[in-house]
Amino acid sequence: MSPGLKPLDRDSNGSILEYHQPVVPPGHKDYAMHELMRGLLFFELGDYVDSDMRFANACKIMEQIAGDESRETAAVVWKESSKTYRGEPYERAAAYLYRGLCRYMMGDYEGALAAFRHSLACDAETRTKEQAYLEDFTISHFLAALCYRQLREPDNAEAALRIARKYTPSNPYLDSDYLDKSFVAVIAVGQGPYLRPSKIDVSIKRVDRPDCPVAGVDVYVDGKLVGQASEATDLYVQAKSQRWGEMDTARVGKRVVQEVVSYIPFVGMAANLIRPEVDIRCWWGLPRAYYIFAVDVPAGLHTVALRCRDADGAPLPRYDQIWFDVAVRRGGGLMYFRLTRNAQNSRGMERKKIGERGGT
Repeated sequence: MSPGLKPLDRDSNGSILEYHQPVVPPGHKDYAMHELMRGLLFFELGDYVDSDMRFANACKIMEQIAGDESRETAAVVWKESSKTYRGEPYERAAAYLYRGLCRYMMGDYEGALAAFRHSLACDAETRTKEQAYLEDFTISHFLAALCYRQLREPDNAEAALRIARKYTPSNPYLDSDYLDKSFVAVIAVGQGPYLRPSKIDVSIKRVDRPDCPVAGVDVYVDGKLVGQASEATDLYVQAKSQRWGEMDTARVGKRVVQEVVSYIPFVGMAANLIRPEVDIRCWWGLPRAYYIFAVDVPAGLHTVALRCRDADGAPLPRYDQIWFDVAVRRGGGLMYFRLTRNAQNSRGMERKKIGERGGT
């Protein structure tokens, strides 16, 4: 910092205070969705206090859906998108996942554990009752085990890992020995799933995903390859496991009624009031998948590089990233990295003037 410059006072800086005002007011139907996106933004900037606050605001709204069976059986006339946004089960699970990460980063391991357990409860809300989909949010099992380790509850830590191994048996880091490593990382890769109406029937909701060729992540510390990260949870798979529910049947029924009513003389105008379209609002910004990695590294500052590969082992340089002066400490260290295409050039690039052409 240059001599004579005072540190930034975030509590009295007008522009910061204005930015921290809600994007949409509480009570707005999209309030929770906006708070989720803002929470993730603050989290990736390292502002865990504000991030946790945003996720808490969103979770308070989304929790109101828990136990409300009428959401699956009520065939209301109005568009579903006019209702309060409360998210899909995988989005609620991810919201509590990030609340847990915020708490963990701030050293509140009991609060983090509560959030990760909440995340697992949200995952179990999926419409299908197949056991394979009720406990398969592996990333939260792993992070819960980390919390148990910090709280000196090794038996509970092993129990959490045992469940995780049941659903992700190929992940080598789901072992209690890795909980004690000095370098433990969660690596978020790609862009997450989104919702769209079916091309066959607008009353049916489909899950889609942006292209993400990453199939492997190599981890380098100070220029030396120290291992490969392993996928723990694919959010696209989580979103697909929602399956068909009674609300979907109700929407299809509304579409059929709409078509029938439209042919009845003097009543056909009522068909315009029946809205079978699905609600395709979703939490933009989530990653496609979470990878985990753990290794022992000497305490101190290190240079960390992540090199990505596709399914054939070919390098994907546009997904590679490098971080300098990464602090590694023993006892409780957890790191979070975000990998997206071209993000290695997201800082330091010269901004072009608005309207200026040229370049790619």
